[in-house]
Amino acid sequence: MSLRGGVYVLALGIATSASGLPAMAQQATTCPPSLHNPADGPFGALSGDLLQTPCAEPSLPPATMAPMPSKPRSDIAPPAGTPVVADLRVASTELGFERGIAPAPGRTVGYRGLEYLVVEVAAVGDGPIFSGGSRFVITTKGGALDVGLKAMDERERQMAAATGSAVPGFGALDGPPTAAAWSQADLRRAGWRPPPCLGWQGESRLVVALAARFRSPLSLDALAARLVAVSHHPSIRSWSVTRQDWRPLALDAWALEGPADKARRPDPSGDALQAGRDFYYAENTDVSGRTVYRMRVVEHTAERIVLTTENITAIRATILTLFEPGALQAATILSRDGPDTWSLYEISRAGADSNSFVAGYQSSYLNRLEAMRRHLAGLPTDRDPPIAPW
Repeated sequence: MSLRGGVYVLALGIATSASGLPAMAQQATTCPPSLHNPADGPFGALSGDLLQTPCAEPSLPPATMAPMPSKPRSDIAPPAGTPVVADLRVASTELGFERGIAPAPGRTVGYRGLEYLVVEVAAVGDGPIFSGGSRFVITTKGGALDVGLKAMDERERQMAAATGSAVPGFGALDGPPTAAAWSQADLRRAGWRPPPCLGWQGESRLVVALAARFRSPLSLDALAARLVAVSHHPSIRSWSVTRQDWRPLALDAWALEGPADKARRPDPSGDALQAGRDFYYAENTDVSGRTVYRMRVVEHTAERIVLTTENITAIRATILTLFEPGALQAATILSRDGPDTWSLYEISRAGADSNSFVAGYQSSYLNRLEAMRRHLAGLPTDRDPPIAPW
């Protein structure tokens, strides 16, 4: 079963960025640290017949995706129509994985002192396999997986390190972001559900994700503080597809002490973002007026932070309710790759309680995520070309 897909240049719309001020600390499900090799740490409990993989970037179905607005990368891809043939096949347990769990195609693994690219995963006995995490493939409990490996030369190793294995892939360091979108029909066909660690429930009308790698000398706390500094939203520019102009993320934005608070509070500091805490903020926009959001710190370690946001008041435009409370959700995963290098994964979704009208504005979602990516990386947010111009 191939987990690879192609690419369509898509967008994300009224998606929110993470920000707010501490309210009452609350318990929240936390993601374990990202694992490069499952043998390095424990897996979660079994749920039904499926093994649960570590919480990482959300596992999404294969999609059409590419760095935007540049051409797709083809440095390590074979010519169109040419299958990638494995040089050898080994049991996933020989690579240090637990039985029934394997690295996803596109990952690089070490085996007997050499580095290989995973090109195929198959269940022994032709059993079912599933994408159980952005970096993993799983099968039913008690099943075994064979992994097809292709030997890599030095150039291929460098390219694989640059592109990563998330969906969408992270792309080259300081290169353009990669993005993809999935409609409700796409997600239903794939049987996709959000990872439990995000706390998202129900079906999705639309899911869009953006991934990128960038350099920054700032610490994780300093970058996290930049993510949650909502008072800066009026100065961050996002491309408006309908107006064909750069517009502020919000006319006004401020942190709150709690969801019913009226007073303006300072933006939180990076070291205040403790795992399990909720923060709140409000935004005023020229389309939907005032909306209150909750931001939750799902995970915060020395190397990684995971933030989620959702609206806790309805988002309306004139007589239409676009999003009922909790129907617009986003997550940001920021991980240290090495000294001064970072991976950013952003995902946003319109839940089942959103108006069907909003599923047609994919570009707006993506342009907002891209604005936050540029802001985080210290880039001008209104630099042409926009990631999704129409």
